[in-house]
Amino acid sequence: MLRVSQPAVSKMLREAEEQLGFRVFDRQGGRLKTRAETESLISAIERVFLDVESIHLLAARMRTPQKAGVRIAGLASFTQTLVPLATEAFRARHPDTAVEIYSLQAEEVVDRVASGKIDLGVIQSGADHNWVQTLSSFQTKVVCAMHPDHPLAKHKRVELRELKDHTVISYHLNEPSTLRMSEAFREAGETLSPTVTVSNAGTAVALAERGVGVALITPLILSTRPASKSVVLRELNPGIRLKLRIVGAPKGSRSKEIEEFAAELRKAAQTLIGVLPDEAGGA
Repeated sequence: MLRVSQPAVSKMLREAEEQLGFRVFDRQGGRLKTRAETESLISAIERVFLDVESIHLLAARMRTPQKAGVRIAGLASFTQTLVPLATEAFRARHPDTAVEIYSLQAEEVVDRVASGKIDLGVIQSGADHNWVQTLSSFQTKVVCAMHPDHPLAKHKRVELRELKDHTVISYHLNEPSTLRMSEAFREAGETLSPTVTVSNAGTAVALAERGVGVALITPLILSTRPASKSVVLRELNPGIRLKLRIVGAPKGSRSKEIEEFAAELRKAAQTLIGVLPDEAGGA
């Protein structure tokens, strides 16, 4: 397969082992068996090949004249719902413009937008960030997602105090949305104590469908999914609202393509969520 002789391969292996300072293979019955050290080495070598391939892809892109691209980052629940809807509309008018989409945690999105590594971000949090500019904002509500057989599914609305007797699924505790929900629980005289924490709403819904517990989510993740008979949604009492933000860097001019993509994100949010808070009397 290598189009070289067996002695030549043996010589290369011997020279490699001399340079590395350890045996690459164990020789058993005339055959070669990889050692534990070798497996780690192979993984590192594969990463090098992938890095080299990425350089080839970047060079190929640089050789091909095209318009400046648009880089978008957001929570997975947004990159699976809002962003695809906006991308579809944007690409219909700009088929030659590259679009890069990244699913990240909220703080990573803010950091990358602030540093200029990402053009637009979609985040969900309870506080404004001074180091990025909010281009649009929307109110989203938190609901309970659960299996139809769950004891709380028979209620039209779920009281916050009722959740303490059941398994609660939420985002990880360091997420801005979780901090906002925790604050709302405290205001109601209760404590948010999730048993299972996840990094995205899709995982939370999947767990709820399996009957693992009650997932605290915004219904946006279900907006583009086929209707499921394995999960039901119930309102919370008192209600909890989070703010969805489309953000960009606070300084510097944005390209026409970035401005147009931001507008498409705004339209997608209006379609899937509703009106802007400013247009709803500062709700």
